[in-house]
Amino acid sequence: MNILHVLSQLQPTGAEFYAVALAEWQKEQGHQVFIISDNLFVSTEISFIPYPIGNRKLGQRIRNIAFLKKVIAESQIDVVHAHSRAASWVANRALKGQLVPLVSTIHGRQHVHSSSVRKNIYGQQLMAVCENIRQHLIHELYLPEKIIVTLPNCLKQALSENAVTSSSAVKVISLIGRTTGPKGESASDLIESVFPKLLKKFKGSLKIKIIGGDVGHLRQEAQKQLKSCAVDIECLGFVRELRERILESDVVIASGRSAMESLQLGKTVFALGEANYEGLVGKDSWERCVASNFGDVAASFEARNLDLDQIYRDLENWISDPKPSSVGEEIAARVHSFYSLDRIGNAVFDVYKKAKAYKAMPYHIPALMYHKVPKKVPQTRHMTYILKDRLESHFRFLRFFGFTPLTFKEYLAFFEGEKPWSLFPKKPVFITFDDGYKDNYENILPLLKKYQFKIVLFCLADENLKINSWDLGDGFEEESLLMSFSEMSSFLSQGSEIGSHGLRHKDLVRLASEKGLGMVKDELALSRQILTEQLDTEIVTFAYPFGRSTEAIRQAVEQEGYKFGVSTDSGGQHLEEDHFHIFRVNIFPNDGWMSLLKKTSFKYRKRFYRTRGR
Repeated sequence: MNILHVLSQLQPTGAEFYAVALAEWQKEQGHQVFIISDNLFVSTEISFIPYPIGNRKLGQRIRNIAFLKKVIAESQIDVVHAHSRAASWVANRALKGQLVPLVSTIHGRQHVHSSSVRKNIYGQQLMAVCENIRQHLIHELYLPEKIIVTLPNCLKQALSENAVTSSSAVKVISLIGRTTGPKGESASDLIESVFPKLLKKFKGSLKIKIIGGDVGHLRQEAQKQLKSCAVDIECLGFVRELRERILESDVVIASGRSAMESLQLGKTVFALGEANYEGLVGKDSWERCVASNFGDVAASFEARNLDLDQIYRDLENWISDPKPSSVGEEIAARVHSFYSLDRIGNAVFDVYKKAKAYKAMPYHIPALMYHKVPKKVPQTRHMTYILKDRLESHFRFLRFFGFTPLTFKEYLAFFEGEKPWSLFPKKPVFITFDDGYKDNYENILPLLKKYQFKIVLFCLADENLKINSWDLGDGFEEESLLMSFSEMSSFLSQGSEIGSHGLRHKDLVRLASEKGLGMVKDELALSRQILTEQLDTEIVTFAYPFGRSTEAIRQAVEQEGYKFGVSTDSGGQHLEEDHFHIFRVNIFPNDGWMSLLKKTSFKYRKRFYRTRGR
């Protein structure tokens, strides 16, 4: 895959460190990676193209769009990954009319105004680096919830065996962060009101380091205080080897990526960011700190109001009584796992896949659900049949209007990159048949050969189940024979797909309620195993009996190795919203061309949701 990361770096930020770490990991996986940005402050072997993406003057923006288009075409870019609003804005316009998708990582709160509310410039998929940002995008910018995931920053370094609290009599507190904007205001507050009192109380046993920016950006009073405390406060500015400076520290005051790196190295961290002060990062405050990216993002917009006395008391207490190193080690292990580069990198690739699918097919793909196909009207009250002649009429309709029948296995090949999205059909449709009735074998196969169509059959795996026993209890339904494995195989040789419908058509919601989720997992695993062995084919799709499922059951379907789960009259408004809750529409015996025209419309799913709420 050819990947282009676009930034608008005018000064060092966590976004740049994240983008470079991710790009280097992607290159290690064998991908071709490029970075375009105004500046790049991190050393890297990734191909870097300097360009003033952050310049918002109209003429330069037009040139930026044209330049991005040129790079995308010449380098045959497969996905563009933006890391700032300015980068997203330019990339969004450069990709208009192209099959290349755009994804954006949102590293902080966005300005809320008329040009940003309900206007998605960020692409097909958005990644918020913390949950508070995700909530901000949904509830303040009103962007679609289904395209936003929470994916935190990633860390490259492994745990350090040397990362323990120093035994030196002189303790070192490092304040890490920019000296501009809200972080600069916080730094000025600490330098003016907190650090002098600490240095006075712990005279001769405390040193403070200011790391990350030019102190000339701080308030005048803070700069004066630095000069008067020059012996005990060291101003290092921006440093490329931040890891070494962290290892020299006993306590780190930071937010975002700097806090994460410090925690990974086993250091004591007090989280102070652009939005608020979260205090000492520990087991009790972990969830809150992660949600705010260690103080950088509040759950809702609020004026900053730092309690400087509380910050002083927290630091004073720690210096007087340092916490055991085991606390730091436990949090370090948690950081190492949660922010793992491999975990985040693989999750980002999943987002890329979804973005490519959305870009290639931005609308709902109709999925039609049939059952029996008899030649004459059966005794039934469930109306789960369509006569053979009417089915042929439906096939004529699909061919007349240019639909291309698709299997879920074929869709999976596009999703996984085995087939290029440029070959994806313009009007796809899933034609599915549930239960595996014998009349499907007798009456559908000839039609498939005649029209060169393919379908998805959801069959029951228990070979001892010969008839539709689940329908017979009320006395209104006649017996209908089910297919044998040999008859099922005939559809595979014709190009169709076989999926699982369970063992004996049990209601999985009821089964989970009565006997536990473990029994559901057994049903899922065994039915898949039997069909795989008997038919010598991979089973990737599961159809929920009676169309009923819960979130726990859908998760179980994924855990048991399926790639898709299909429902009935419920599910996502786009297939990529949830691979395990795919919407299918019931087809009834009297449905003619006018009904099919409605049910195969790309807009039908949204209309169905508006009118029925599911």
